[in-house]
Amino acid sequence: MRSLLVKIRRDLRRRPLRNSLTVLGVVFGVAGVVAISVATHAMVDAQRLTYAGSQQADLATFTSDISPTTRHLIERQPNVAAADTRAVTFTRFDAGSGWVNVRLVGIDSFEAMQLNVVTLVRGRWPERGEIAFDESARDLSALAIGDVVAIRDAPNEPIIYLTVVGFTRSPAQLGAGLLNRATAYTQATTVREMTGRTGDNFLLVRVVDQQRASQTAEDLSRLLSKRGAQAFGFNVRDPNDFVGSRELGTLLLLLRVFSWLGAALSAVLVANTIAAVMGEERNQIGILKSLGARRNQIIITYLAYATGIGFAGTLVGWVAGSIIGRWITTDLTNLTGLQQPPFRVSGREIMLALLVGTLVTVSATLVPALLYSRTRPASLLRSVGVRSEAGHPLVVRLTAPVARASTSVAIGVKTRFGGRVALARRLVSSPSRSPRSSALRR
Repeated sequence: MRSLLVKIRRDLRRRPLRNSLTVLGVVFGVAGVVAISVATHAMVDAQRLTYAGSQQADLATFTSDISPTTRHLIERQPNVAAADTRAVTFTRFDAGSGWVNVRLVGIDSFEAMQLNVVTLVRGRWPERGEIAFDESARDLSALAIGDVVAIRDAPNEPIIYLTVVGFTRSPAQLGAGLLNRATAYTQATTVREMTGRTGDNFLLVRVVDQQRASQTAEDLSRLLSKRGAQAFGFNVRDPNDFVGSRELGTLLLLLRVFSWLGAALSAVLVANTIAAVMGEERNQIGILKSLGARRNQIIITYLAYATGIGFAGTLVGWVAGSIIGRWITTDLTNLTGLQQPPFRVSGREIMLALLVGTLVTVSATLVPALLYSRTRPASLLRSVGVRSEAGHPLVVRLTAPVARASTSVAIGVKTRFGGRVALARRLVSSPSRSPRSSALRR
């Protein structure tokens, strides 16, 4: 056992560059797989936290004017847990760099929001004559607290000027850069004056039983019709889906495929490294087998060496993958408006790192280890040496252009065809040794 440890330590010290590159290859394979796994599970947690923390609505629809009395009546309907209304209009704003599309949401009381609760990131909530933008709006226009923005629906419409007093984070909503449309919040009276309405025109409902959400939407449509209001089609939220989940799932699937491809390439790299090491030590392996070393002893020697490389790559790869996965999660939650979940160490990622880094590395080492352990000592101790080219002038002349481009390729061609040329020349010069010529003489 002590001799085994001494040899492993010697091999790790004797080839620092090769071992470092091999460990780096394992790190890349482990980090890619772990990062995608961390990001996938974090997005599931982000969806759950967003639904629970911001009180996401299960039903949403644009309507004609809804009075506070109608909203209270909706809250008393069966399977309705909460209802909220807002004044929404789609218009354009200019902060000095050009007109940009904006979804302007009017809310009576920002402290009394029940559903799709908006989070204040910086500044304060807007009062009359003020506005707060979603933080992703800065991807479309340069905005800062204290700026005055102009808002109008069309070139011939009057302009309304509002002062920016804060930045928010809208739950479960794609960023402005993806939608090419910003989101902003102001007092509901401001939006009603712009649209000429007397009430809110956007209804949000949270249900008790999500299995009955579609039936509840139909019941509420009939109720609004009786009250003289109209619902323009309810959007029923899928509890297993969130904004941009289909596109995000496709992206994560592609990243997962590439990460496993990287892990496979890492295994090939380790296998090539171990094969090169064993090729350099074939004489040592032959001597060990000549002295009576068993096959399993030789295999364990190189498996231990590969395990050391795999464990080092696994540890560094797991740390790097966790950091990269956290970074991917931050970017994706900013794009989709989901709440960023807290970092947690998962046993799944640890087992995945061990599987890719150590188990795959050891498995890749088994192939060259088994091959050399089954080779006869005589073959391992045989030295091919250097063959003379004096007897092959034709091969030398033919490979001269190749040698000027690549010496290694020329040597391979000479080795491949030099033996056949020599054999043909011997057969021509000594016909009496040919079996066919002997038969003819007889």
